[in-house]
Amino acid sequence: MASSVGRRAVLVVVSAPPWRARRRTIVSTLALRHRGADCPEDAPGNPAAARRPKSERCPRAAGARRRQAVADDALAALAAALEAAPVGVLVTDADGHVLHANGAAADVLALPLDDVIGADAALLLAGGEPAAGDEHDDGDGWGAPRWLVRHDGASVCVQTSVTDAPRGPSGARHLVWVQDVTRQRRREERWRREALSDPATGLANRRRLERRLARELQRARAGGRPLAVLLADLDHFKEVNDSLGHQAGDHVLAAVAARLEQAVRPGDLVARLGGDEFVLLCPGADVATAQGIADRVAALTATEIDVDGRRVRPEVSVGVAVTTGAETADAVLARADASMYGRKRARPARP
Repeated sequence: MASSVGRRAVLVVVSAPPWRARRRTIVSTLALRHRGADCPEDAPGNPAAARRPKSERCPRAAGARRRQAVADDALAALAAALEAAPVGVLVTDADGHVLHANGAAADVLALPLDDVIGADAALLLAGGEPAAGDEHDDGDGWGAPRWLVRHDGASVCVQTSVTDAPRGPSGARHLVWVQDVTRQRRREERWRREALSDPATGLANRRRLERRLARELQRARAGGRPLAVLLADLDHFKEVNDSLGHQAGDHVLAAVAARLEQAVRPGDLVARLGGDEFVLLCPGADVATAQGIADRVAALTATEIDVDGRRVRPEVSVGVAVTTGAETADAVLARADASMYGRKRARPARP
């Protein structure tokens, strides 16, 4: 309040009460904190913060900045790892459309990356037959291997796994992992063939014969249909080995094996039992049908074989046993063997 006395002016200042000053300090402090600073003294707009170097500012704010920098670096490293991963990754939304994909996914699908983005992941991976022997998954998080025909026409064997994606503003809902296991599957199939095949002839070996015979006997019992078992023995094969050598003998075995496969029907199995003996499994064949197959075997194998300029004419004795599955595998093979030796004894002696 001011008053004038004569020519002099007197200014009277009335100070605010102490409680109002304290209130202004509290309000200012809250405002600084609301603006996002970890410490009020480091809040934007605080003159004290601007005058101090960063190294002397509030340690809580510096720690928060360091943690954020570490988190940003970790996210960048994770994104780079996904891009460089040898396994394909598809990030999809709730409807299954691809929001993001890495280069490995595009390679597996044989599509440009731009064509993968926005596509329906289910359509990209549609179809496909289960790989042999792997109709079910192994419980390791990956689905059963499936053969797919890619857009470039090539067949590839793939495994997929689907996991939930972290929820965020991008709308991502699922991660679809895709790996190409074509090499592995073909290698395993080759090993399986080798384990169940005779190396000299390429026919089924004894192990595969025993498995198939057990299944066919069970089917014969269940369905009441016949099963023919033919046992073929190569006559005088020892003479070939003794006169021409074992390499020539292997050549004759392979040639006879090929002719046996020509004599049977689709779905029949030809196996090498061992040495110069072969077994033919003919599901559904009755006595007349089995005898017809035996006659074709005899006719086809009688043709001469050229072995290093030498002409060899194989002779094969074929025994036939037909069963309805009421006997064991050993029993039906024994009957076929007895029939074969009966035919061998009935064959006229060679001059």
